[in-house]
Amino acid sequence: SYIVATWCCMFIVAGCGAAGASSAGCPDATMACGAAVCMALLHAAFAYYMQWRIQIGLQGKNVQAEEVVREAGKLIMYDLGFCFYAIAFFCCWGFCFYALTWLSCGGGLGWAAIGLLLFFHFIAPGYGFCWFC
Repeated sequence: SYIVATWCCMFIVAGCGAAGASSAGCPDATMACGAAVCMALLHAAFAYYMQWRIQIGLQGKNVQAEEVVREAGKLIMYDLGFCFYAIAFFCCWGFCFYALTWLSCGGGLGWAAIGLLLFFHFIAPGYGFCWFC
């Protein structure tokens, strides 16, 4: 469910970012919209990566909810890709706030893209915490 929700959200972000970039009123707004598209691709790719890594870890095991959570915990603790993504996630979150200033000159649908990314950055850690606990 996390992957599907992330992909749907990021598909909308990428679409809004691309449309915003094509109708932006200044180069800064175009850059913010392009960054939104890149962030959407990053988040969508990592959602798939995380599922893929968990599935690899569960091969040949009796799959129960506790085992899935245990495998996700191993991923969080020991996977280098997760460490890089965690840093990138919070950098993207901060950049979204900065990008709001770039959109002030005429961002068009870039406002929706950055707004949805901010929503994602607020909701995803809470979802992960609730799922893991």
